[in-house]
Amino acid sequence: MAEGVLFNVAEGIIGRLGSLVFQEIALLWGVKDDLQKLKDKVAQLQAVLLDAEQKQANNNQVKVWLQSVEDAVYEADDVLDEFYTEAQWRQMVPGNNKVSKQVRSFFSSSNPLVFGQKIGHKIKDLDKRLHEITSNKTFGQLQVNHEDARFVIRERVTHSFVREDNIIGRDEDKTDFDAKRLLHVSFDCNVDSSEWKRRTSLLESNKIRTFLFLRQYYWVEPFHKSFCATIASNFKSLRMLSLNKLGITKLPKCLRKMKHLRYLDLSENLIQRLPNWIVELQNLETLDLKWCGSLVELPRDIKKMKNLRHLILQYCDNLAPIPGGLGELTCLRTLSKFVLSKNSSMSKDSAGLSELGKLKDLRGKLEIRNLGYKKDMVSELNYDGAVLKEKRHLYSLTLHWMGIERENSDAVEEESDVIIKSMEALQPHSSLKQLVLEGYPGARFASWFHSLTNIVDLRLYGCDRCQHLPPLDHLPFLKRLELWGLRNLEHISAEDKVKDFAGGEMMMMSAASPSTTFFPSLESLYLGNCPNLKGWWRNETASASASSFPCLSSLEIHDCPNLTSMPLYPNLDRLELKNSSWKVLLIWSVEDIEERIANLTLLQEFKIYNCPNLVSLPEGIGNLTLLQHLEISDCPKLASLPEGIGNLKSLSNLRIRCFPNLASLPERLRCLISLQDLKIFDCPKLASLPEGMGNLKSLKLLWISDCPNLASLPEGLRCLASLKSLNIWKCPMLAQRCQKGTGEDWSKIAHIPDIRINLEAAEFYDF
Repeated sequence: MAEGVLFNVAEGIIGRLGSLVFQEIALLWGVKDDLQKLKDKVAQLQAVLLDAEQKQANNNQVKVWLQSVEDAVYEADDVLDEFYTEAQWRQMVPGNNKVSKQVRSFFSSSNPLVFGQKIGHKIKDLDKRLHEITSNKTFGQLQVNHEDARFVIRERVTHSFVREDNIIGRDEDKTDFDAKRLLHVSFDCNVDSSEWKRRTSLLESNKIRTFLFLRQYYWVEPFHKSFCATIASNFKSLRMLSLNKLGITKLPKCLRKMKHLRYLDLSENLIQRLPNWIVELQNLETLDLKWCGSLVELPRDIKKMKNLRHLILQYCDNLAPIPGGLGELTCLRTLSKFVLSKNSSMSKDSAGLSELGKLKDLRGKLEIRNLGYKKDMVSELNYDGAVLKEKRHLYSLTLHWMGIERENSDAVEEESDVIIKSMEALQPHSSLKQLVLEGYPGARFASWFHSLTNIVDLRLYGCDRCQHLPPLDHLPFLKRLELWGLRNLEHISAEDKVKDFAGGEMMMMSAASPSTTFFPSLESLYLGNCPNLKGWWRNETASASASSFPCLSSLEIHDCPNLTSMPLYPNLDRLELKNSSWKVLLIWSVEDIEERIANLTLLQEFKIYNCPNLVSLPEGIGNLTLLQHLEISDCPKLASLPEGIGNLKSLSNLRIRCFPNLASLPERLRCLISLQDLKIFDCPKLASLPEGMGNLKSLKLLWISDCPNLASLPEGLRCLASLKSLNIWKCPMLAQRCQKGTGEDWSKIAHIPDIRINLEAAEFYDF
């Protein structure tokens, strides 16, 4: 139903003409009466549009009449855009004589009087056309339907009533269409230069409002320039335009003419700088620049884009400080990245945190980069939390601090009070769902952490000087916790009260009582690069009384070699250890390891990497009957695998890598009836594989690499009809025996469809 859209366009025209801005501009140009007539005529038409839409299917006269209404209404919308742009420029510099010069340069080379006459003629022509349309006998036959009108107004934000024959691009079979009446065009496929040249019929339409690429690969630069020129010269009424993935390095000047644009997608291009003339696109509401990794700066006059609502800067990692004046964009709802100046002497030309505080309606995600720790970089902050505390619609916040030079560590100590006060001033609203802190230089955190009662995802990265964590175990909705690079952290929590944790208060850090559920909603926990971390509590007896981690399903511990104890995690289904102590699985003593392993009955994925002191795996591993994925790598003291591994009836993936002392695999490997993927890498002492491998009826992939002592394959392989792929790399004796047609083991593997044998090492390991 294109008329549903047309109804809303008409509604927008009526609203504009009734606004104070348009009344003032109408008076300025001497067209107040003409605009009032235009408003009355559009209101008359809007009242019968829905009735006309229902009747046009069976009445050709009504259909033709509707087309004439559509032409006139869309032209009126374009003319009013010109007025609106003029009003914006006048509001920008009130009372400044330079305004008329700006207006003349934007609209024409003549003076404002000429422009006013030109617009006046257009409005009079529109009045005449609309008078003819309302005088048509068809108009008199239509009825006003107030109930439907209210419905369309209520639903217009979330529904797009667009006639099927007004859309091209989603259905490859749609080739029969009237290009002259197209309004919305999208390509749900890649369109290269040769393909575009075959779409010349699109150029017949001068009404297109939407032109989108939904799936696009990069074009060569010479072509995208001509393409943009074609778009700008033929589709002058565009409201939505995507130029994503076109390999654009410099925005073509032809786009300067597209003053009706509301939405411009420049994402995933190679643009380094946006030209300052882009601020002349005064109607622009959405500017999408995500994944423009080469972008280094925004236009210096971006503050003049008064209608901008969404400035999308995700993954623009080389972006310079945001230009000053951004706080004037009071309509802004989305600002995914806010970059502060690293150099205080240059900060006068860039936006500071005080301007960020003026953007009251920000929502979604916000990342603030280059936060400082010196007095002159935080002096603009008011220590009342006003910068972020009122932004109730933000659900994700990332705070990034500049790196601290090692020689400035003493200065950091002196600035510790400034650091904590600056963090206090960055208090977010309690509705926040995700918080990421990167490089925070303080030894303690702000007192507002306890107020994050709705937090779901918390990540602390590179907080080198952190000695204490805020109390987290009570947060009722926390599902994901990541701690990485907290190099001074020894204990995550403490049972005793700690004074001066944040502002000198006496606070209980995390002393869970027997009646308290410890991290009641936590599902995923990652601990990485915390070399001094020893345990969860200073007093380990606290773990005995806590009902801990009832929902924890994924635990990853990387590069925490001194971590030797953890609270209970009874419902774990994924466990990964890398360069960490095997003792982390213990409760209090080594004797508990069998019990601890045996209790992980829900575990489905178990990975052990780089555990140099691991001598043996417990037989209790055989109790993990739901385990599907087992990886063991870089454990040089591990000389054998337990026979209990044969009890893992659900195991589908087994990967073994870098075992210099492993001489054989357990015979009970034959019992792994669900095993589909077996990879054995870098086991130089491995001399044979179990003969019982013929029982692995589900095995599909066998990969053996860097096992120079492996002299033959077991006879049972010839029985494995399900085995589809065999890879043998850098196993010289085995490679010789598996030569096609001549090797002694060839008959064992001849039935396998995909066989790859190479004397060189594999280029990569799929671990």
